[in-house]
Amino acid sequence: MRLRLPRCVAPSIVLLALLTWAGCADEEPLTGPDRESAATTGPLLQNVTCEPLISEPVVVEICDLGSALEGESRAVAVNDNGAIALEIRTDITHSYLWTEAAGAEPIAFGEFPATRPEAINNGGDIVGFGFTGGFFGFRWTRSTDVTETLAPPDAGWSTTFAHSINDRGLVVGQSDSPSGTRAVFWSPGATTASAFSVAEGIMTAADVNESDVVAGNIENIDGVQAALFCCGAGPDVTVLGRLEGDDESTAFGINDASPLQVVGQSIGNGGLTTRPFIWEASGDGALPTSGTLSPLPLPAGGQASAEDINDSGYAVGEGLAESGAPRAMLWTPEPQVVDLGGPAGFEESVALGINESGWVVGFGTMAGDDEGVSRAILWKVTIQAPPPPPPPPPTLDELFEMLHAEIQALIDSRTLNRGQGRSLDVKVIQAERRLDHGQAHGALRMLRVFRWHVHVFARVGILTLEQAGPLRDLSGAIIETIQSDLRVNG
Repeated sequence: MRLRLPRCVAPSIVLLALLTWAGCADEEPLTGPDRESAATTGPLLQNVTCEPLISEPVVVEICDLGSALEGESRAVAVNDNGAIALEIRTDITHSYLWTEAAGAEPIAFGEFPATRPEAINNGGDIVGFGFTGGFFGFRWTRSTDVTETLAPPDAGWSTTFAHSINDRGLVVGQSDSPSGTRAVFWSPGATTASAFSVAEGIMTAADVNESDVVAGNIENIDGVQAALFCCGAGPDVTVLGRLEGDDESTAFGINDASPLQVVGQSIGNGGLTTRPFIWEASGDGALPTSGTLSPLPLPAGGQASAEDINDSGYAVGEGLAESGAPRAMLWTPEPQVVDLGGPAGFEESVALGINESGWVVGFGTMAGDDEGVSRAILWKVTIQAPPPPPPPPPTLDELFEMLHAEIQALIDSRTLNRGQGRSLDVKVIQAERRLDHGQAHGALRMLRVFRWHVHVFARVGILTLEQAGPLRDLSGAIIETIQSDLRVNG
């Protein structure tokens, strides 16, 4: 599953792979042009090739965003308003905001000659990282069109990377301290990072939800494991663990569901196997302290990683198809795994983000493309609302009321005369009284007499089969309920 990594990076490098892009032999950091020369013709959605794809258990429409963009492109994140953070590479690599109304527009460069986006919030603000004498995170604020450089906590630290931003403006990421990589955060409006106050371990922060709970990992004497922590919450950290038999795990995505859910990957067999997981908290709370870690279903190729999850419990990521090619994957809440594929002619694809409407973003490469030129993809998944739970079965009292009402309706319609109706109704009343006195078997005998009486009325033509049917069904349901209670309670 190396499609998401730069071509010059070994697939074993996971977290820091994207950070080496400026040092690749064929990707030298270039002097940034002015903003106008970086502008790409903005594609409106109607000008993008979209293909309907009906699949169980979801309906998907696939849009080839890259077909209307110049150069390589990747869609890395999408907010709930349908705005997409795009990475486009022509003679430079830079971050763009894509909207259905305006298409792709470059964000302000700030101090950076080139940037890569990582996340977007519902305000349209984008965070990521760029190169300016070193790697540093950035925050672009849509309302002011200003790109700010995000500095480390103090002069003894080097490099920063911004990985996620929530609607409050809290940014999380990582920085290199003198003692190793540490997870850091930038408070809303701040440009200098603060380190998470977790007592031990090398940490990274991958995602943050609207409650400021952060998902990432921690590395200590127990190895690398997915973890949750919170800004300024003290030394507490919730270690999510790893799937049974595996060596390490990393969390990539977190939602705001109740209970909270986290997705990521669990790696085993010395790094040779990768499995997707979902962790669900046990109850609510500012920072959940316990939960259940479960594997998500594997695709046909046997390996996968989950990257993001929305509040409805739909997760996305990448996995291996039966052919061994990496493909964008969707996991439904049940869960089931769905191969999202790609537009016609695409062999490989990756899904990186999903919003609450079911828009999934990522990228792919065309079949036969030895250069691995990526093109941004949008999958519009129809989120199927879960069916409502079936209504509870009627109680015995409700069944008896329904049976009395059915008899009265036959009397009111003059299908039965009052004497005939009374002869049926009195048997139902006697059955109820016997039940009230704890005589369940006596009640059953009286109900069977009632059913025989209905059978006689139907046989001699007083009732039609259609008129007798509800009386049989209701009395049968009452008998079954009483017998069920007898089996349970003796």
